[in-house]
Amino acid sequence: MFGAYQLGAWEVLEEFLRPDLVIGTSIGSLHAWAIAGGASAAQLADLWYDPSLAHAVRWQVPFGLRQGLLQTDALEQRIRQLHGSFTPQRPVGIVANAYPFLRPHLFRDQEITWEHLAASCAVPLFLRQPQLGAHTYADGGLFDSLNVWAAFALGATHAVVVNCWKPTQPWLLDKSVGWLAARRRRAAKSENNSSENRVVLIEPSGSLGPIRQSIYWQQPLVDAWRQQGKSDALRNKQIICDMF
Repeated sequence: MFGAYQLGAWEVLEEFLRPDLVIGTSIGSLHAWAIAGGASAAQLADLWYDPSLAHAVRWQVPFGLRQGLLQTDALEQRIRQLHGSFTPQRPVGIVANAYPFLRPHLFRDQEITWEHLAASCAVPLFLRQPQLGAHTYADGGLFDSLNVWAAFALGATHAVVVNCWKPTQPWLLDKSVGWLAARRRRAAKSENNSSENRVVLIEPSGSLGPIRQSIYWQQPLVDAWRQQGKSDALRNKQIICDMF
């Protein structure tokens, strides 16, 4: 469901912004791959308004902790289709965290397979943790929902960042992961004080609601989160135009 918010933001941004490179984390990795391949907001809307997503979440008893509580077949099939539908036309990077210490790793351009996209979205305990080469990977936004460093690692000097992480519950996530994400947001905002790097942060002006709402597809929520993304992006439009 976080993807619906990003869709709304991209609907506004695509009208005037032509990024030189695109970075994605978690569900943002799917959008990064598609946008780097020239995807329009209308094409992304086709993805998020597919009612079959309502049946994509199925609970299971996992064989191991890294198998996940949710069946991933439908999600991974969707990721395969998206990966095969686009070829990057500009530099693209996605972030996933490598076990055992959950250190962030940046994958770039043609080395990115559909499994790398799945790894960036692989929330521990819930989704399957893919093994790529010698490492097993987890969700790239686990401790940093922004990963602005990845954009600068690829040579960016200015960045427009879309952040969706504003949960109200459960308490543990809000006070642990949410606290870390808030630290990263403050760090990103501080980049505005740098003479070399500048960042504009687009994020929900209010909470998007309980974290459980992000798991299940519901069209009224898609509409609401999409509209929220558009409103928040429009609020920052002039700042972005001035920056570039």
